[in-house]
Amino acid sequence: MGRRKLWFALAAAGVIGGLVGIVLTELMHFIRHTAYGYDADGAYISFREGVAQAFGMRRVAMLTLCGAIAGGGWWLLKRFGKPQIEIKAALKQPLQGLPFLTTVFHVLLQIITVGLGSPLGREVAPREMTAAFAFAGGRRLGLDEGEMRLLIACASGAGLAAVYNVPLASTLFILEAMLGVWTQQAVAAALLTSVIATAVARIGLGDVQQYHPANLAVNTSLLWFSAVIGPILGATAVFFRRTAQNSPSSSATISNHSLGRLYVCTHRCDCRLVSRNFGQRQSRQPTDFWRFDRLAIQP
Repeated sequence: MGRRKLWFALAAAGVIGGLVGIVLTELMHFIRHTAYGYDADGAYISFREGVAQAFGMRRVAMLTLCGAIAGGGWWLLKRFGKPQIEIKAALKQPLQGLPFLTTVFHVLLQIITVGLGSPLGREVAPREMTAAFAFAGGRRLGLDEGEMRLLIACASGAGLAAVYNVPLASTLFILEAMLGVWTQQAVAAALLTSVIATAVARIGLGDVQQYHPANLAVNTSLLWFSAVIGPILGATAVFFRRTAQNSPSSSATISNHSLGRLYVCTHRCDCRLVSRNFGQRQSRQPTDFWRFDRLAIQP
């Protein structure tokens, strides 16, 4: 009976991951289109093209609003919400899980700010939301610690599979990044949830590629470069991780008020950077590159 509960929970996590992917993706697109006023006729254009069509002052206003929401929202979350638990931390103590309301609020903040132009990634939100739902369901089913760990990890990967339409990559993500094991049960569970989440998401979002890379000629030089740069990047990542782990945690402590001001300032500075990226037309003049005032008034 216990195994049936686990596999039922895993299948349900896949369905929830697909639904979460649909809802959050549609919400993000709605915010983008409303904020920057594009795609009104139903024709598809990319976010970059849509933002480039907006007036400069509208871009600045939306990014300023983004900074205000980010700063205020995360300050409120820090001030009144329960301590936020990341998915990796939840896997270490799976029976404690993720605080549901805090996680939902955090997810909505991410989607809103990404929709308004924040450079944050959009893949964390569906992972957190799906994992929070899965934990709540697993707790009702009375899963033990090992089963709950597997469920949370697979639910996290299901959210990733749903928004990026990548079931196999998400399966590898669950096994390598989340669980770190390749047991028969883990492989089957990861594949099940990822495939179900992708299939459900395709009902609402379609079977489309998220990114369209340009045609790339693979030659001997590129292969040699990859062989050389791969170990270098790997060693750099290991060094960074060990350095970060050895750094004193007290140095990263920031007061609530300082945290709020930091988010506002950071996102307001992003007005310049994102306006630069999205606002550049065909001009290649270096003097225009960092001119915030000129970017702000360009239509």
